[in-house]
Amino acid sequence: MLIYYYMIPDCSYLKDQNYILAPEGTAEGLLQQYDFQQNENGFWYKIPNHQEYEIIMKGWPNYDIIFSFDHKPVYKPNSEQPVIFHDSASKSESIFHEHPEFQEKPEIQGTSTGNVLCIIALLLLCLSFLSFIVSQNDEFILPGIGAILLSCILTIIVRLRYPENLFGKILFGIHVLIFILLILAMIEVILECVQCLNSC
Repeated sequence: MLIYYYMIPDCSYLKDQNYILAPEGTAEGLLQQYDFQQNENGFWYKIPNHQEYEIIMKGWPNYDIIFSFDHKPVYKPNSEQPVIFHDSASKSESIFHEHPEFQEKPEIQGTSTGNVLCIIALLLLCLSFLSFIVSQNDEFILPGIGAILLSCILTIIVRLRYPENLFGKILFGIHVLIFILLILAMIEVILECVQCLNSC
């Protein structure tokens, strides 16, 4: 099986390790652009996300796959002309009838689901800060803390369930930064309290 991964042609797929292996001589900058990593032996590889894995498994092992920004994945059986899975029901039915291994599987909507969870987490984070700003007599402090905790939980779920989600990576970095700032603020408060006690 060969995988034409966007601008990187002639990649191979190692099923046991679940790696897309780039061919030798590919420009390093291009590999880094598509999130390929280099192992200790100098080979460049990429672990496909959930959706890419499902696409690869539909064609494994007798079909080459072409990933493109312009259309859906293209399957190339036995070095013949590429067969594109169009939305047309008649064409899809004929392809699936001739190739039972291409029967539709439930698609994992990793990107869209991860983005929805990230949006909810971001809204909760903004809501928590808003509650701290408008709170009087500390009546909104506990709901604000709860919103922050829930936002953190959703962000962690996205990072674990959809590790390739860029929105999740950014939001996780924001939470880490907030956590560091809170620790610094707590240290500052403790130092101020110690200084007050010493002055007494």
